Amino acid sequence: MEKERPLSRLRKSDFFKPFLSFIMFFTASTILDPQHFFTIYDQQVLAQQASIYTILGMGEMIVILMGSIDLSAAGIYGLAIMVAGYIYAYVTPSLILAILIAIVTGALFGMFNGLIVAKGKIFSFVATLATSLIAYGAMLFLTGGKSIYPLPAFSIFGRLVAGIPFSFLLALLITLLLYFLLKFTAFGRYIYAIGGNEDAAYYSGVNISMIKILAFTIAGITYSIAGIITVGLLQSATPEASAIGNLLLYAIAAAVLGGIELTGGVGSPIGPLIGGYILVMISNILVLLNVNVYTQYMVTGILVILVTISISRGKRWVK
Repeated sequence: MEKERPLSRLRKSDFFKPFLSFIMFFTASTILDPQHFFTIYDQQVLAQQASIYTILGMGEMIVILMGSIDLSAAGIYGLAIMVAGYIYAYVTPSLILAILIAIVTGALFGMFNGLIVAKGKIFSFVATLATSLIAYGAMLFLTGGKSIYPLPAFSIFGRLVAGIPFSFLLALLITLLLYFLLKFTAFGRYIYAIGGNEDAAYYSGVNISMIKILAFTIAGITYSIAGIITVGLLQSATPEASAIGNLLLYAIAAAVLGGIELTGGVGSPIGPLIGGYILVMISNILVLLNVNVYTQYMVTGILVILVTISISRGKRWVK
């Protein structure tokens, strides 16, 4: 039998079409602003912005691969921002402790999502929407809706390491960890199996409830890490930073633009890294074209639809 060529294998890979979209927007940015786009500073800014979308998209990815959806991403993200700031400013001036408590908070909310979906048999759409409201309410209750500043100790997340934003290095690390988890462990195989056919996975002996709880918990952790990075970039904790509607859509868009199919069971763990950077480049292109800031939301939505259509083209069924 003739050996399959490398190019043919690449075309069949889950991230091939998202990568083509990445090349398209990268080329467009280069043509529109060749003087600045390739500068180190501009690339550092883009990478820093992309890190937030990528990490949020990673959390969404692991849930979407199971055939579920997580609408609590922005809520948990916003709560982690305020918890980290509140603990550091009013409880203890320990950066490590503030970070750990924020991450544990995200993990607990994620675990709660998993429990009510797996054990309560509630649709993930409804369960995580409710959790998002709970998280948002807890965020406002904790601080009375007031911002906490300055928080210079968190500035480490906004620094550069060998010319690369530390936040982007964290996004790469999370990408590698989840890639290993999903591609080389039984847990990862079960995630894909549940997304492909949950009934078949159940009858094969997979502990569906445990996998779902773990997946949502991991997602909660990633959302909280994105929140902590945001505190570092802003050096403050503000409720407005969560922008729940926009951040939720960008989190899902980062996963979908990266080739993660909402039907579940299909997609590369590298996808959200590509999708996050595509979102940033779309915003960059719209700014270069002097598109009105209010119009940018509409144009971004249209472009996301068009790119997603190109990625899903050829699929027989889309749920």
